[in-house]
Amino acid sequence: MDTALAAHQETLAGQRWRAQTFRIDEVRRPGRSLVGWIDAGVGDADDSRSGRAQVRDGEESFEVLVVQRRRDGTYATLPWLEGGLGGLELPTEAIPAPRSAWAAAASALRLPYHFCRPWLIDQVIDELERFCPAAWQVKESHTLAGELFLVLDEDCQTRLAGFDLRYTQTDGLEVLPAETKDVRLVKSDAGI
Repeated sequence: MDTALAAHQETLAGQRWRAQTFRIDEVRRPGRSLVGWIDAGVGDADDSRSGRAQVRDGEESFEVLVVQRRRDGTYATLPWLEGGLGGLELPTEAIPAPRSAWAAAASALRLPYHFCRPWLIDQVIDELERFCPAAWQVKESHTLAGELFLVLDEDCQTRLAGFDLRYTQTDGLEVLPAETKDVRLVKSDAGI
């Protein structure tokens, strides 16, 4: 227990040290200009791993695009998307039409931390890559190439790395240990 506490305190100390760069300076004496007071010298945050760390120092995670597999095996956008974007066909043997591809790309969600643990992340990525149609991974598929897809069945459910996932418009993503009914690990906000 003492070892775990020491490791936790060391992690917190490291986070505090890294956060110093981003903190606002102490309040200056009365009458001094406020110009430069909030400059933290952080530079521009980019979309790299270190850029995201500038924004938050938390658990690593990654985004997936959520699509649905119909009973006949074809893919489609989620049925409840507004503006006529729900249920659009996503052919797996060709690059989807631009409108369909855009709708799929707009259906992104960040997977919960469970799936990003060092001992599980490779399995998660391997399982997600099995559902990436090769036709979508070409440079001409500007919107979908290089993305990972969470493919839900017609009931908007799937299994990923030993967890059962259910996605609804009202409740968002729910993560349950495989084959349990009443234990809910994560219930995210409905974001799509």
